[in-house]
Amino acid sequence: MKITPLDLSRKEFSLSFRGYNRQEVDEFLSALSSDYESLFRENASLKEELNSLSQKLEDYRNMEENLRNSLLLAQKLAEEIRDNAQKEAELIKNQARLEAEKATEEAGRKLEEMRSLYNRFRAELRSLLASFQEMLDRSESSGD
Repeated sequence: MKITPLDLSRKEFSLSFRGYNRQEVDEFLSALSSDYESLFRENASLKEELNSLSQKLEDYRNMEENLRNSLLLAQKLAEEIRDNAQKEAELIKNQARLEAEKATEEAGRKLEEMRSLYNRFRAELRSLLASFQEMLDRSESSGD
């Protein structure tokens, strides 16, 4: 059974022939009731403070968990960004290599074209020179 400060202040004892001094008992009960009420209020206040602190602790634990999750998410995101950057760098490198190979092949083809043109031009020039030489030779032989 829980005794409240009100129970203490309202408690009445039966009278007996050689009982205690009623005034002393009433004064003691009154003082006890006052002290008990003070302790009762302090206990209630401490319970409220405990609940408040427990709620704050729970809030801090939630914040800690959120921060931990955010940190893990940030780490994963940083890893993904790094991995994607490495993949992109590899793709760029491969693309640059392919373009360089393509440019080299194109330059090789153009060089072959130029050699072919040069050889054809040279052959035509020799043919033309041979024709001129023949014409000169004919003109010298007919003019003599």
